[in-house]
Amino acid sequence: MNRDILQPRLVKMLLVNSGRFDYAIIDVDKSMHFHGGNNAGKTTLVNALQFLFVDSFRSMVWGGEKTSKDTREYYFKTNSYIVFEVSTPTGTQCLVVIGKGATSSNEFERWIYPGSLIPEQYLLDGNRAKDTASVKSYIDSMNGVKIDDTRMKKWLIGKGESPFGVAPLKRARDFPKYRKVFTNLLRMKKS
Repeated sequence: MNRDILQPRLVKMLLVNSGRFDYAIIDVDKSMHFHGGNNAGKTTLVNALQFLFVDSFRSMVWGGEKTSKDTREYYFKTNSYIVFEVSTPTGTQCLVVIGKGATSSNEFERWIYPGSLIPEQYLLDGNRAKDTASVKSYIDSMNGVKIDDTRMKKWLIGKGESPFGVAPLKRARDFPKYRKVFTNLLRMKKS
């Protein structure tokens, strides 16, 4: 058996109509270097990783003076998506974060489905975002499952169905420590 398949890891990241990006796809399975001027989107990409590695929005950390409301408005307009393709012990999966738009206070929901990331499933001709109904129909056709914060935490620590297991903790109660270390790393802050 291929040893790489057993190691959980982030493979690709797609942002559609989210943050500073109409469309961005990043192959994160290789080493990378972000370079760009101020407001180019470097921090947007790094902070977006929290939607994959942190179970609850309340626990995410945003720089500067951004409020939770500002952050949700920034990342989750109508028809906005952040998609992570991940390698898990049970195979490739995608975690999709779907923005609900201004009519829902820019809240978001998470879905997981088995399979690889296909950018065309989130985009119309060119780089315009598909409507949320079309994206949810696709996720449904892929046997997608909506996950809440509790299921997200289990998915991260490798418990429950189709685990990511990026934080394979022996004790689930240690998860807040993992979350703090991860968010401090993003901010490059000492623990």
